[in-house]
Amino acid sequence: MEKEAPSTTKRLKVILGNQCMDSIDRLSSLPDSILHHILSFLPTKRSVQTSILSRRWRHLWAHVPDIEFDCHTDLELDGGKRFSDIIYRVMLQYKVQGMNNFRLTYNENCGGEYQLETCITTAIVRNVKHIYLSIYNIVRLPLCIFTYDSLVDLILFQCGPIPMLGFVRLPALKKLHILDVSYESEFGCLTNLLSGCPVLEELNLVSENVPPCIYHCISSPTLIRLYINTTFWDSYHRERYRLKIDAPALRFLWIFDNLSKDVSFNLMPSLTAADVKLHHGCTPRRVMPCLQSLLPFLGSLCYVTRLQLATGLIELSENVFSAVPVKFPNLFEVTLNTNWRFITYFLENADNLKKLRVHTLDNCSKWWIEPHEVPSCLLSSLRSIRLLRFMCTKQEFQMVGYVLRNAKVLETGAEALVMLPGL
Repeated sequence: MEKEAPSTTKRLKVILGNQCMDSIDRLSSLPDSILHHILSFLPTKRSVQTSILSRRWRHLWAHVPDIEFDCHTDLELDGGKRFSDIIYRVMLQYKVQGMNNFRLTYNENCGGEYQLETCITTAIVRNVKHIYLSIYNIVRLPLCIFTYDSLVDLILFQCGPIPMLGFVRLPALKKLHILDVSYESEFGCLTNLLSGCPVLEELNLVSENVPPCIYHCISSPTLIRLYINTTFWDSYHRERYRLKIDAPALRFLWIFDNLSKDVSFNLMPSLTAADVKLHHGCTPRRVMPCLQSLLPFLGSLCYVTRLQLATGLIELSENVFSAVPVKFPNLFEVTLNTNWRFITYFLENADNLKKLRVHTLDNCSKWWIEPHEVPSCLLSSLRSIRLLRFMCTKQEFQMVGYVLRNAKVLETGAEALVMLPGL
């Protein structure tokens, strides 16, 4: 063994060159903790390959707190070897007992459900805190990830289906991302999963390529950040989709929903920022003529300080606005990409509004209606108004003229990004 080391160094010098070897030598002088941190930025496949550099590097990879396996690329490590065998060989030499991150990309070519569960169990016994799984729907999710006491962060990408579990126990989970994941049942899967996450703070639900649950009921007393992206279009079931949220501690809300017919929230007194897009971007034929739950839903956002609202071409009758006179005492910035009746609505109900941003949509400006009396925010607080995609229509000039005549503390004139015809 003593005689093989010089020849290995010589071969490396031929392959890498003297300059590269000098750089490696300088790296080798760094403390182990720094080298472990550097190697943590590499896929495990590359990290393991550094073991051939020298004796100093032989076992460094085995102390890196992050492990990443990708079935699509890591099979190149040993031609003909099964993916699960590769993971087993790596984890057999792995020394860390407090693993930080475990990332696994897996499909049917990597092995079956038993091999998958073995891979994840190997990470669990090493007390992993953060798990990222991309498991194509052909392979079921192993149940062990839903009853793991030390898990802090779980990301599921293109996995499925999430089973209808009888028991979920994730007492330390703070972040849960469910990205294009299918569900075993149209009702209750998500509700059941969240019931076992008593300290959850962040939830991210994305359904771009697979349908979501028919009934999304999100209930969590500890949830702080909520992201929902439901841009999947299901014309067959579109009348059935419902979204209900009960999260009294929520501070940040981001929704992009092209599907749900009924949206309802319980009051969120801690909410500070909300970005809400409902049916935004749909063509007129795909937009429901009236979303009666919209204004009651906005009523649950009454304590928000910053609001972005986009409803596309949704039409709301006048009596709907008058039936829900909600005040927004903390709102100082609002961006609207919606029916222009909302401009009047927020001017009348946000007494401390300072910044108003309006995106013009085709035919939306026709719903502009002057307030019956000058709103308080125009007299005492509104300092900025900006129009995007200004099309120079009669209604647009009427709205701008009304604001400029009555805004007493406006710091600048109205700013407008003009859209010229034909451009």
